[in-house]
Amino acid sequence: MARVRQGDQQPAASEPVSIGFVGTHPGLPRLLTGVGPEKVGGAELQLSLLCAELARRGHRVTLGVGGYKGVRDAQTPDGAQVRVLYALGNGQSQACKLIRPVQLLAGLRRMAADTYIVMGAGAQAGIVAGYCRATGRRFILWLASDTDATCHIDGLSRVPPSQRWLAHRGLLWADAIVAQTRAQADAVRRHTGREAVVIPNIWPHEVGVAETPADTYALWVSNIRPEKRPEMLLDIAESLPDIPFVMVGGPVRGYEQLYDETQARAAGLANVSFLGFVPIDEVGRYFADAALLVNTSAVEGFPNTYLQAWAVGKPVVGSFDPDGIIAEHGLGAHFSDAREATAAIRELWNDNTRLLEMGSAAVTYVSVHHSAQVVVESVERLVQRP
Repeated sequence: MARVRQGDQQPAASEPVSIGFVGTHPGLPRLLTGVGPEKVGGAELQLSLLCAELARRGHRVTLGVGGYKGVRDAQTPDGAQVRVLYALGNGQSQACKLIRPVQLLAGLRRMAADTYIVMGAGAQAGIVAGYCRATGRRFILWLASDTDATCHIDGLSRVPPSQRWLAHRGLLWADAIVAQTRAQADAVRRHTGREAVVIPNIWPHEVGVAETPADTYALWVSNIRPEKRPEMLLDIAESLPDIPFVMVGGPVRGYEQLYDETQARAAGLANVSFLGFVPIDEVGRYFADAALLVNTSAVEGFPNTYLQAWAVGKPVVGSFDPDGIIAEHGLGAHFSDAREATAAIRELWNDNTRLLEMGSAAVTYVSVHHSAQVVVESVERLVQRP
Protein backbone atom coordinates (compact mmCIF):
# COMPACT_ATOMS: atom_id res chain seq x y z
CA MET A 1 0.00 0.00 0.00
CA ALA A 2 1.41 3.40 -0.99
CA ARG A 3 0.89 5.62 2.01
CA VAL A 4 0.81 9.33 2.76
CA ARG A 5 1.76 10.55 6.22
CA GLN A 6 -1.04 12.44 7.95
CA GLY A 7 0.73 13.74 10.96
CA ASP A 8 3.57 13.78 13.48
CA GLN A 9 2.17 16.99 14.87
CA GLN A 10 4.30 19.95 15.80
CA PRO A 11 3.85 21.78 19.13
CA ALA A 12 1.02 24.30 19.28
CA ALA A 13 1.90 27.58 17.59
CA SER A 14 0.75 29.69 20.53
CA GLU A 15 0.12 29.35 24.25
CA PRO A 16 -1.57 26.07 25.19
CA VAL A 17 -5.24 26.31 26.06
CA SER A 18 -7.35 24.30 28.48
CA ILE A 19 -10.08 22.33 26.70
CA GLY A 20 -12.68 20.05 28.24
CA PHE A 21 -14.58 17.60 26.02
CA VAL A 22 -17.75 16.15 27.51
CA GLY A 23 -19.07 12.85 26.16
CA THR A 24 -20.78 10.14 28.17
CA HIS A 25 -21.25 7.95 25.07
CA PRO A 26 -20.65 4.29 25.97
CA GLY A 27 -17.73 3.70 23.61
CA LEU A 28 -15.61 6.74 24.48
CA PRO A 29 -13.80 5.32 27.56
CA ARG A 30 -12.69 2.27 25.58
CA LEU A 31 -11.24 4.40 22.80
CA LEU A 32 -9.36 6.50 25.33
CA THR A 33 -8.24 3.96 27.91
CA GLY A 34 -9.11 0.49 26.59
CA VAL A 35 -11.73 -0.06 29.30
CA GLY A 36 -15.52 0.13 29.00
CA PRO A 37 -18.25 -0.87 26.52
CA GLU A 38 -16.97 -1.94 23.09
CA LYS A 39 -19.66 -0.39 20.90
CA VAL A 40 -18.33 2.80 19.35
CA GLY A 41 -20.19 5.42 17.30
CA GLY A 42 -19.00 8.20 15.04
CA ALA A 43 -19.12 10.96 17.65
CA GLU A 44 -17.02 8.93 20.09
CA LEU A 45 -14.40 8.21 17.45
CA GLN A 46 -14.13 11.87 16.44
CA LEU A 47 -13.87 13.01 20.06
CA SER A 48 -11.07 10.56 20.79
CA LEU A 49 -9.12 11.52 17.67
CA LEU A 50 -9.47 15.27 18.30
CA CYS A 51 -8.44 14.94 21.92
CA ALA A 52 -5.36 12.90 21.06
CA GLU A 53 -4.14 15.37 18.45
CA LEU A 54 -4.78 18.46 20.61
CA ALA A 55 -2.95 16.86 23.54
CA ARG A 56 -0.03 15.97 21.26
CA ARG A 57 0.25 19.63 20.31
CA GLY A 58 0.67 20.61 23.94
CA HIS A 59 -2.84 21.70 24.91
CA ARG A 60 -4.28 20.79 28.30
CA VAL A 61 -7.07 18.40 27.33
CA THR A 62 -9.55 16.81 29.72
CA LEU A 63 -12.30 14.40 28.75
CA GLY A 64 -15.37 13.97 30.90
CA VAL A 65 -16.78 10.47 30.39
CA GLY A 66 -19.50 8.25 31.79
CA GLY A 67 -18.65 5.95 34.68
CA TYR A 68 -19.34 2.61 33.07
CA LYS A 69 -18.22 -0.61 34.76
CA GLY A 70 -14.46 -0.63 35.23
CA VAL A 71 -13.94 2.95 33.98
CA ARG A 72 -11.73 5.10 36.22
CA ASP A 73 -9.90 8.42 36.05
CA ALA A 74 -6.88 7.95 33.78
CA GLN A 75 -4.41 9.55 31.43
CA THR A 76 -4.29 8.67 27.74
CA PRO A 77 -1.00 7.81 26.00
CA ASP A 78 -1.08 11.26 24.40
CA GLY A 79 -1.34 13.02 27.77
CA ALA A 80 -5.03 13.90 27.89
CA GLN A 81 -6.75 13.52 31.26
CA VAL A 82 -9.85 11.32 31.53
CA ARG A 83 -12.29 12.19 34.32
CA VAL A 84 -15.35 10.15 35.26
CA LEU A 85 -18.25 12.60 35.58
CA TYR A 86 -20.68 10.26 37.33
CA ALA A 87 -21.34 6.57 37.79
CA LEU A 88 -23.69 5.05 35.24
CA GLY A 89 -23.84 1.36 36.00
CA ASN A 90 -27.04 -0.10 34.62
CA GLY A 91 -29.34 2.55 36.02
CA GLN A 92 -32.01 3.29 33.43
CA SER A 93 -34.86 4.02 35.83
CA GLN A 94 -36.68 7.33 35.66
CA ALA A 95 -35.20 8.32 39.05
CA CYS A 96 -31.66 7.71 37.77
CA LYS A 97 -32.31 9.81 34.67
CA LEU A 98 -33.74 12.68 36.74
CA ILE A 99 -30.66 13.01 38.96
CA ARG A 100 -28.12 12.73 36.15
CA PRO A 101 -28.17 16.47 35.29
CA VAL A 102 -27.24 17.19 38.91
CA GLN A 103 -24.51 14.53 38.79
CA LEU A 104 -23.22 15.97 35.52
CA LEU A 105 -23.00 19.49 36.93
CA ALA A 106 -21.05 18.21 39.91
CA GLY A 107 -18.75 16.23 37.64
CA LEU A 108 -17.98 19.23 35.40
CA ARG A 109 -16.22 20.92 38.32
CA ARG A 110 -13.60 18.18 38.24
CA MET A 111 -12.52 19.12 34.71
CA ALA A 112 -11.47 22.72 35.37
CA ALA A 113 -11.29 23.70 31.69
CA ASP A 114 -11.55 27.18 30.18
CA THR A 115 -13.48 25.96 27.11
CA TYR A 116 -15.96 23.07 27.09
CA ILE A 117 -16.96 21.19 23.94
CA VAL A 118 -19.92 18.83 23.46
CA MET A 119 -20.48 16.89 20.24
CA GLY A 120 -24.15 16.49 19.35
CA ALA A 121 -27.24 18.57 20.20
CA GLY A 122 -29.01 16.95 23.12
CA ALA A 123 -29.89 17.55 26.75
CA GLN A 124 -26.26 17.20 27.77
CA ALA A 125 -25.29 20.12 25.53
CA GLY A 126 -27.84 22.35 27.25
CA ILE A 127 -26.62 21.38 30.71
CA VAL A 128 -22.97 22.05 29.85
CA ALA A 129 -23.92 25.33 28.14
CA GLY A 130 -25.76 26.45 31.27
CA TYR A 131 -22.80 25.51 33.47
CA CYS A 132 -20.46 27.55 31.27
CA ARG A 133 -22.76 30.58 31.35
CA ALA A 134 -22.95 30.40 35.13
CA THR A 135 -19.19 30.03 35.63
CA GLY A 136 -17.87 32.36 32.94
CA ARG A 137 -16.44 29.64 30.74
CA ARG A 138 -16.66 29.24 26.99
CA PHE A 139 -18.94 26.62 25.41
CA ILE A 140 -18.68 25.18 21.90
CA LEU A 141 -21.36 22.93 20.41
CA TRP A 142 -20.05 20.59 17.73
CA LEU A 143 -22.82 19.20 15.52
CA ALA A 144 -22.83 15.44 14.97
CA SER A 145 -25.87 15.03 12.70
CA ASP A 146 -27.82 16.95 10.09
CA THR A 147 -30.78 16.89 12.49
CA ASP A 148 -28.93 18.73 15.29
CA ALA A 149 -29.92 22.15 13.95
CA THR A 150 -33.59 21.16 14.27
CA CYS A 151 -33.31 19.50 17.69
CA HIS A 152 -36.14 21.71 19.02
CA ILE A 153 -38.63 21.36 16.14
CA ASP A 154 -41.48 18.84 16.25
CA GLY A 155 -41.40 16.51 13.29
CA LEU A 156 -37.73 17.24 12.54
CA SER A 157 -36.05 16.53 15.88
CA ARG A 158 -34.59 13.17 16.85
CA VAL A 159 -34.27 14.31 20.47
CA PRO A 160 -36.91 13.00 22.92
CA PRO A 161 -39.56 15.71 23.57
CA SER A 162 -38.63 15.95 27.27
CA GLN A 163 -35.05 16.92 26.33
CA ARG A 164 -35.68 19.36 23.50
CA TRP A 165 -35.73 22.51 25.61
CA LEU A 166 -32.27 21.71 26.97
CA ALA A 167 -31.00 20.68 23.54
CA HIS A 168 -32.17 24.01 22.11
CA ARG A 169 -30.40 25.88 24.92
CA GLY A 170 -27.19 24.24 23.77
CA LEU A 171 -27.68 25.80 20.34
CA LEU A 172 -28.73 29.21 21.66
CA TRP A 173 -26.18 29.54 24.47
CA ALA A 174 -23.13 28.21 22.64
CA ASP A 175 -20.34 30.76 22.23
CA ALA A 176 -19.53 29.01 18.95
CA ILE A 177 -21.13 26.27 16.86
CA VAL A 178 -19.11 23.87 14.72
CA ALA A 179 -20.73 22.23 11.70
CA GLN A 180 -19.31 19.22 9.86
CA THR A 181 -20.58 20.43 6.48
CA ARG A 182 -21.80 23.58 4.76
CA ALA A 183 -25.30 22.06 4.69
CA GLN A 184 -25.29 21.82 8.49
CA ALA A 185 -24.09 25.43 8.78
CA ASP A 186 -26.91 26.54 6.45
CA ALA A 187 -29.43 24.66 8.60
CA VAL A 188 -28.15 26.38 11.75
CA ARG A 189 -28.55 29.77 10.10
CA ARG A 190 -32.00 28.91 8.79
CA HIS A 191 -33.43 27.51 12.02
CA THR A 192 -31.63 29.58 14.69
CA GLY A 193 -30.35 32.70 12.95
CA ARG A 194 -26.83 31.87 14.14
CA GLU A 195 -23.61 31.30 12.22
CA ALA A 196 -21.56 28.10 12.45
CA VAL A 197 -17.95 27.51 11.49
CA VAL A 198 -17.34 24.45 9.30
CA ILE A 199 -14.57 22.12 10.48
CA PRO A 200 -14.31 18.77 8.70
CA ASN A 201 -13.98 15.47 10.55
CA ILE A 202 -10.42 14.47 11.39
CA TRP A 203 -8.56 11.45 10.04
CA PRO A 204 -5.02 11.53 11.48
CA HIS A 205 -3.93 8.09 10.29
CA GLU A 206 -1.81 7.16 7.29
CA VAL A 207 -3.74 6.91 4.03
CA GLY A 208 -3.05 4.99 0.84
CA VAL A 209 -4.72 2.73 -1.70
CA ALA A 210 -4.98 -0.79 -0.28
CA GLU A 211 -4.56 -3.71 -2.66
CA THR A 212 -7.94 -5.34 -3.25
CA PRO A 213 -7.94 -9.14 -3.01
CA ALA A 214 -9.54 -11.35 -5.66
CA ASP A 215 -12.30 -12.45 -3.27
CA THR A 216 -13.47 -8.91 -2.60
CA TYR A 217 -16.97 -7.66 -1.74
CA ALA A 218 -19.23 -4.65 -1.31
CA LEU A 219 -19.10 -3.56 2.35
CA TRP A 220 -21.82 -2.07 4.57
CA VAL A 221 -20.91 -0.86 8.08
CA SER A 222 -23.34 0.67 10.57
CA ASN A 223 -25.19 0.09 13.79
CA ILE A 224 -28.50 -1.63 13.04
CA ARG A 225 -31.20 0.98 13.56
CA PRO A 226 -34.04 2.30 11.38
CA GLU A 227 -32.38 5.41 9.94
CA LYS A 228 -29.48 3.29 8.63
CA ARG A 229 -31.95 1.29 6.50
CA PRO A 230 -30.31 -2.15 6.53
CA GLU A 231 -33.33 -3.51 4.66
CA MET A 232 -32.36 -1.37 1.67
CA LEU A 233 -28.91 -2.93 1.60
CA LEU A 234 -30.53 -6.37 1.58
CA ASP A 235 -32.84 -5.30 -1.26
CA ILE A 236 -29.76 -4.20 -3.22
CA ALA A 237 -27.91 -7.43 -2.49
CA GLU A 238 -30.92 -9.47 -3.55
CA SER A 239 -30.87 -7.68 -6.92
CA LEU A 240 -27.15 -8.42 -7.37
CA PRO A 241 -26.84 -12.14 -6.58
CA ASP A 242 -23.46 -12.43 -8.33
CA ILE A 243 -21.81 -9.75 -6.11
CA PRO A 244 -20.75 -10.66 -2.55
CA PHE A 245 -21.80 -8.32 0.27
CA VAL A 246 -20.47 -8.08 3.82
CA MET A 247 -22.61 -6.44 6.53
CA VAL A 248 -21.00 -5.23 9.76
CA GLY A 249 -23.17 -3.81 12.54
CA GLY A 250 -24.28 -4.48 16.07
CA PRO A 251 -27.69 -4.17 17.74
CA VAL A 252 -28.93 -0.91 19.26
CA ARG A 253 -31.00 -0.78 22.43
CA GLY A 254 -34.65 -0.51 21.52
CA TYR A 255 -34.15 -1.91 18.03
CA GLU A 256 -33.25 -5.51 18.86
CA GLN A 257 -36.10 -6.79 16.69
CA LEU A 258 -34.73 -4.96 13.64
CA TYR A 259 -31.33 -6.56 14.28
CA ASP A 260 -32.86 -10.03 14.50
CA GLU A 261 -34.91 -9.47 11.34
CA THR A 262 -31.87 -8.18 9.45
CA GLN A 263 -29.73 -11.11 10.55
CA ALA A 264 -32.44 -13.63 9.63
CA ARG A 265 -33.04 -12.15 6.17
CA ALA A 266 -29.29 -11.91 5.47
CA ALA A 267 -28.92 -15.59 6.34
CA GLY A 268 -31.34 -16.38 3.51
CA LEU A 269 -29.19 -14.62 0.88
CA ALA A 270 -26.27 -16.67 -0.41
CA ASN A 271 -24.25 -13.58 -1.38
CA VAL A 272 -24.52 -11.80 2.01
CA SER A 273 -22.19 -12.41 4.96
CA PHE A 274 -23.70 -10.85 8.11
CA LEU A 275 -20.93 -10.42 10.71
CA GLY A 276 -22.86 -8.51 13.38
CA PHE A 277 -20.81 -6.44 15.80
CA VAL A 278 -17.07 -6.12 15.05
CA PRO A 279 -14.75 -4.21 17.46
CA ILE A 280 -13.42 -0.97 16.05
CA ASP A 281 -9.80 -2.13 16.19
CA GLU A 282 -10.69 -5.08 13.93
CA VAL A 283 -13.01 -3.45 11.41
CA GLY A 284 -10.24 -1.76 9.42
CA ARG A 285 -9.31 -4.93 7.55
CA TYR A 286 -12.82 -5.18 6.13
CA PHE A 287 -12.45 -1.75 4.55
CA ALA A 288 -9.03 -2.67 3.15
CA ASP A 289 -10.33 -5.87 1.53
CA ALA A 290 -13.54 -4.36 0.13
CA ALA A 291 -14.00 -3.16 -3.43
CA LEU A 292 -16.31 -0.36 -2.28
CA LEU A 293 -18.45 0.83 0.62
CA VAL A 294 -22.24 1.07 0.44
CA ASN A 295 -24.14 3.52 2.65
CA THR A 296 -27.95 3.41 2.83
CA SER A 297 -28.60 5.91 5.64
CA ALA A 298 -31.56 8.27 5.59
CA VAL A 299 -29.86 10.63 8.08
CA GLU A 300 -26.16 11.33 8.67
CA GLY A 301 -23.74 13.99 9.80
CA PHE A 302 -20.45 13.15 8.12
CA PRO A 303 -19.94 9.37 8.23
CA ASN A 304 -16.62 8.21 9.64
CA THR A 305 -17.11 5.10 7.52
CA TYR A 306 -16.61 7.31 4.45
CA LEU A 307 -13.21 8.41 5.77
CA GLN A 308 -12.30 4.84 6.65
CA ALA A 309 -13.12 3.72 3.10
CA TRP A 310 -11.51 6.66 1.31
CA ALA A 311 -8.37 6.46 3.47
CA VAL A 312 -7.64 3.02 1.96
CA GLY A 313 -8.71 4.03 -1.53
CA LYS A 314 -12.18 2.51 -1.66
CA PRO A 315 -15.05 4.46 -3.32
CA VAL A 316 -18.39 5.03 -1.60
CA VAL A 317 -21.75 4.28 -3.18
CA GLY A 318 -23.99 6.24 -0.83
CA SER A 319 -27.49 7.55 -0.28
CA PHE A 320 -25.86 10.48 1.53
CA ASP A 321 -23.44 12.85 -0.22
CA PRO A 322 -22.23 15.53 2.24
CA ASP A 323 -22.02 18.88 0.46
CA GLY A 324 -21.95 16.97 -2.85
CA ILE A 325 -18.30 15.96 -2.42
CA ILE A 326 -18.75 12.43 -3.80
CA ALA A 327 -19.91 13.84 -7.12
CA GLU A 328 -17.59 16.86 -7.13
CA HIS A 329 -14.37 14.97 -6.36
CA GLY A 330 -15.16 11.62 -8.00
CA LEU A 331 -15.17 9.62 -4.76
CA GLY A 332 -17.87 7.12 -5.74
CA ALA A 333 -21.54 7.39 -6.64
CA HIS A 334 -24.62 8.94 -5.04
CA PHE A 335 -28.05 7.31 -5.27
CA SER A 336 -31.60 8.12 -4.16
CA ASP A 337 -33.14 4.65 -4.12
CA ALA A 338 -32.28 0.95 -4.26
CA ARG A 339 -32.68 0.82 -8.05
CA GLU A 340 -30.09 3.55 -8.60
CA ALA A 341 -27.78 1.94 -6.05
CA THR A 342 -28.01 -1.42 -7.78
CA ALA A 343 -27.08 0.11 -11.12
CA ALA A 344 -24.18 2.11 -9.65
CA ILE A 345 -22.69 -0.86 -7.81
CA ARG A 346 -22.92 -3.13 -10.86
CA GLU A 347 -21.32 -0.49 -13.09
CA LEU A 348 -18.38 0.06 -10.74
CA TRP A 349 -17.99 -3.63 -9.97
CA ASN A 350 -17.37 -4.28 -13.67
CA ASP A 351 -14.98 -1.35 -14.18
CA ASN A 352 -11.76 -1.88 -12.26
CA THR A 353 -10.14 1.15 -13.90
CA ARG A 354 -12.80 3.48 -12.50
CA LEU A 355 -12.56 1.85 -9.06
CA LEU A 356 -8.82 2.55 -9.00
CA GLU A 357 -9.25 6.13 -10.26
CA MET A 358 -11.87 6.86 -7.62
CA GLY A 359 -9.74 5.21 -4.95
CA SER A 360 -6.77 7.40 -5.81
CA ALA A 361 -8.97 10.51 -5.77
CA ALA A 362 -10.35 9.46 -2.37
CA VAL A 363 -6.87 9.15 -0.83
CA THR A 364 -5.98 12.61 -2.12
CA TYR A 365 -9.23 14.07 -0.80
CA VAL A 366 -8.72 12.72 2.73
CA SER A 367 -5.09 13.91 2.77
CA VAL A 368 -6.01 17.45 1.73
CA HIS A 369 -9.23 18.04 3.69
CA HIS A 370 -9.19 15.75 6.75
CA SER A 371 -5.58 15.59 7.91
CA ALA A 372 -4.74 16.24 11.56
CA GLN A 373 -2.79 19.35 10.61
CA VAL A 374 -5.71 20.97 8.78
CA VAL A 375 -8.41 20.11 11.32
CA VAL A 376 -6.46 20.78 14.52
CA GLU A 377 -5.28 24.18 13.33
CA SER A 378 -8.92 25.11 12.68
CA VAL A 379 -9.85 23.98 16.19
CA GLU A 380 -6.97 25.96 17.68
CA ARG A 381 -8.10 29.15 15.93
CA LEU A 382 -11.59 28.59 17.32
CA VAL A 383 -10.67 27.90 20.96
CA GLN A 384 -8.08 30.69 21.06
CA ARG A 385 -10.62 33.26 19.90
CA PRO A 386 -11.46 35.82 22.61
